[in-house]
Amino acid sequence: MVASENEIKTIVEILRQYWPDVSIEMMLNQVWEDVGERTDNESLKRSIEMMLIELTDVVDWMKKT
Repeated sequence: MVASENEIKTIVEILRQYWPDVSIEMMLNQVWEDVGERTDNESLKRSIEMMLIELTDVVDWMKKT
């Protein structure tokens, strides 16, 4: 099952308590490359994608201001 939008937001909020966005983005990109691109688990793929989207939308917004 794909993580809910609420679960994704919570995961990203927790990650932000420990690391800066740049580090989280690098980590999630590696997770995508090492796991997401290789797995047959569509739910896992979508959950990783959703975390990247949640993070990068905020990062992109921050760059615009």
